[in-house]
Amino acid sequence: MTFLGVSSAAWFPVITLIAGAVLKGGFDLLAEKRAERREQNLRQEQRRDGMHLKRIEFQHATLLEFQEVVGRLVRLVGRAHHVDQLNCRSSGDWERSRLPDNLDQDILAEQATFTRLRVRIRDEMARALADQFSGAAVAVFMSRTQSDAEAAIKATTGYLVSLNDRIGVLLRELDLEGDEAAGRVAIKA
Repeated sequence: MTFLGVSSAAWFPVITLIAGAVLKGGFDLLAEKRAERREQNLRQEQRRDGMHLKRIEFQHATLLEFQEVVGRLVRLVGRAHHVDQLNCRSSGDWERSRLPDNLDQDILAEQATFTRLRVRIRDEMARALADQFSGAAVAVFMSRTQSDAEAAIKATTGYLVSLNDRIGVLLRELDLEGDEAAGRVAIKA
């Protein structure tokens, strides 16, 4: 068989060579696009996992700092209650007394830090316990009788224990979640 005066023995290998080169180029292009998509998906997953790990680390740091603030705040509430008790002993009447300036300022600063950190906590139960703790602590200052103040101190202590327990649970969960996320990031890298 001849085509344009050239025998098939001459043009057939040329045509198959060209067709093979075109097909190989097409398949290579498809393979490159698949590899690019795979790499892009991997980068997106790594970025997502990295951001997730950062959120876990942020929440972990927030909870640790919050726990410290709660401890300082409860000590300050106890000191303020002690001032009220001393004033009651000297005057014979339970009344809200003016706190020393340094104690008053320390309580105000810790309460501001407490509020700033509380809103960053993702766990609703921990935020609710923090609200209950804060309400009980304020009740210590607002108590009209010594027995009300004592009851508020006990409530504050109870909420402190519950809040610390909840924070401990959350920290352990975050540790596990962080270990899993860090493992995924390391595997993908």
